[in-house]
Amino acid sequence: GEDIGKTVAGVFQAGDKYMGKHVGICSERKTVKDICQIISSKLGVDAQYNCVEPDMYRKFGFPGAEELSNMFQMFRDFGDAAVPADIDIVKELNPNVMSFEEFVEANKDAIRAVMDS
Repeated sequence: GEDIGKTVAGVFQAGDKYMGKHVGICSERKTVKDICQIISSKLGVDAQYNCVEPDMYRKFGFPGAEELSNMFQMFRDFGDAAVPADIDIVKELNPNVMSFEEFVEANKDAIRAVMDS
């Protein structure tokens, strides 16, 4: 949230430079394997990726399951094109944008609490 807000503020502060343009916000691109390795390392757990097909995910029945499954399907089908973002522009707008590893480190306790619930 904080990184997004600072980046959006940078867009507004840039004046007309981004007027009418799409600015995707992403600090880096990570594979699921990379994400699992970071979580395992930072939290001392064995994080594993278990692929769930979008059609199966839609059947989970919790609020938002269908919307999340649509998002996961879009990522699967279109990869980086699903969320176009120029990481260099994001870092120009917000030089202090966190990496995923920094995010996990800064939010260890909250992540552990969710994992333990």
